[in-house]
Amino acid sequence: MGYAEHRSIIIQTGGDLDILKGEREMIELHVKEYCKNCTEFEAETQTDVNRTYFNDFMRGPEVIVSANTSVTCKHAQRCECIREFIEKEMKKEQKKHD
Repeated sequence: MGYAEHRSIIIQTGGDLDILKGEREMIELHVKEYCKNCTEFEAETQTDVNRTYFNDFMRGPEVIVSANTSVTCKHAQRCECIREFIEKEMKKEQKKHD
């Protein structure tokens, strides 16, 4: 995968049976390997709330609410452009020396 390997960490809050109670939360952290220890990291979040309605035979109408939160860096796109530029320049230098 190399230097720009993408890693996701998924954290589920609450117990396994929370979905049966109508609650579920997921947090996904989307950062590149080169983001570690970055002094300019600024968390940016996006939360999508989904509601699923259904009729349970024994309990009647029920709702499952899930909130999926994605955490990225505000500067992710800029840093990716810089990484691509540096990678291209390094390849050019490598070709000169080969």
